Amino acid sequence: MSYNELNTRIMKRVYTIHALRRLASPFGLRFWLFLISVSPVFAFVSIRQVMANLPPITDSGALYSFGESALLNTELAVQVGVLVIGLILVFTLRDL
Repeated sequence: MSYNELNTRIMKRVYTIHALRRLASPFGLRFWLFLISVSPVFAFVSIRQVMANLPPITDSGALYSFGESALLNTELAVQVGVLVIGLILVFTLRDL
């Protein structure tokens, strides 16, 4: 085995271990958990329709009312998904 082949094999292993450590870090695990939590919510929610019905951003009262009615008048799976997503974001932002 030549020097270049050996060097290539070793560096592939080093890069693999480095990538796995980054993916298994606390932030990486929260990121993957966030992605796994978001995908079922998108199965139930039409983002296009939500954006079409969204009131102007400058009207905070209407935004609160819209968010409250949208969350309370939806299926339990979406409510739990939004709660899990919110908790993941809070814990992730807390650690930054």
